[in-house]
Amino acid sequence: MSRETYAFALKNALTEIRNVCPDVQASFLFDKEATIIAGDTETSDMSLEKAARSFQGMLEKAETIGGLNSLVIEGSEGNIHISCVDDMYLTMIASRDADMRYVETVARVLIPTVIKLLDTLSPTPLKWG
Repeated sequence: MSRETYAFALKNALTEIRNVCPDVQASFLFDKEATIIAGDTETSDMSLEKAARSFQGMLEKAETIGGLNSLVIEGSEGNIHISCVDDMYLTMIASRDADMRYVETVARVLIPTVIKLLDTLSPTPLKWG
C-alpha cells in the first residue's frame, strides 16, 4: 500500500471525526519531525504545517521526561488535545463548548482502528519523513 493511500484513508477518518463532532475545528496527524501525515479536508495544509512545527518544540522538550502521551491545552476560545497514536500525534482543535470526552472517545477508537486495518492490508510499516 502506498503512502498516499495510507494518508488518504486517515484523512477520511479525520474528516469523519469533524462530521460526527461539529465542535472540532481542525484535526490532523503528524510525526516527531513535524511531517503532516494527514489532516481533515477543511483545514489548509499551511495551517497544519505551522501548527505541527509549533508542537514539535514541545515534543522535543517532552523527551527529557520520557515523551508525550497526551496534552490538553484549554484556551479562552478553544481546546487543543494532542495524543500519541503509534508513532504519530493526533491533534484536535475544538471550540470551548466541545464535549472533549466524546471527541476523544471517537478519535481514540476511529484512528487506531483505521491504522490497524491499514496495517493488516499492508503489513510492512510505512516510514514517514
